[in-house]
Amino acid sequence: MPSDLPILKEHAGYVYTRLLSEIAVENVISLHYYEYAPHYCGVVESHDFWEMVYADSGSLICRAGDDEIRLTQGQAVLHPPDEIHQLLAIGKDSSACIFSFTCPQLPAEMFRGQTVELNQNQKNLVGMLYQEGRTVFEGPYNCLYQPRLERRKQIPFGAEQVFRNTLENLLLLMVRNQLRPALAAEDAPTHGRIRNDRAIADAVVAFLNANLYRKLRLSEISAALSFSEGYLEEIFQQQKGQSIMDYFNGMKIYQAKRLIGEAGYTFTQIAQMLGFSSIHYFSRVFRQHVKMSPTEYEKSVKLTGLL
Repeated sequence: MPSDLPILKEHAGYVYTRLLSEIAVENVISLHYYEYAPHYCGVVESHDFWEMVYADSGSLICRAGDDEIRLTQGQAVLHPPDEIHQLLAIGKDSSACIFSFTCPQLPAEMFRGQTVELNQNQKNLVGMLYQEGRTVFEGPYNCLYQPRLERRKQIPFGAEQVFRNTLENLLLLMVRNQLRPALAAEDAPTHGRIRNDRAIADAVVAFLNANLYRKLRLSEISAALSFSEGYLEEIFQQQKGQSIMDYFNGMKIYQAKRLIGEAGYTFTQIAQMLGFSSIHYFSRVFRQHVKMSPTEYEKSVKLTGLL
């Protein structure tokens, strides 16, 4: 390089763009692969983490709360935290890949009682996830009681991160698919339109849940769901009885009350965490929903002994 050329030491106008993280898997609890005996009947269980059941072959029944979900090859179900569930095999040659993990941003109502159809790309990710998990964690993988995953002594470079990234990518694609409710045909019967409107409103709620810690605009929501702002607002108002942004603020304030109850954050920190532009705006919205200020709420909770 010629010595007389100027050396550019500044950023020359380049702006760093921080990438958003919509879904973050914090912990993995278990990694299983089962080949079931005919008419296998699993235990009824409930736990404080997510569990994904992927049907690799055959047919399975997942009982989830009051729902009974039938899975065939290539389909999955995600049990949200604290959901009571049970797995049953139908006939022979049934197998399943099961992952359990914690992921605070994953919207529970989006997947509760739902069969998730995986496309080929997502099926490939499940296969990659299981294979990568085997390079990180010791077997056996068909042991029903797996209280703790044990890391292998020799792990390929970056294998844990690859495992986490693969799981996050899979979940992101599954959420994206759930956020695409099909519009009913113009000449669809009224009851079909009602079901479709409910699906659209539920998709909005799921999107709000997934972005609870962000500042959102209605234009972002409408763009993500591929509907006009006016149409989306009208449907949501009919189904939920309030505007989208009022509903979103209500969700944020519900979370703020929980955070205040944990007594580990200042009001300013909570406002920032939940994407409010200022502590003053946060306080105003809080008062609108709770009928008292954050300080008054904190005092009232302490007086009742809930803190």
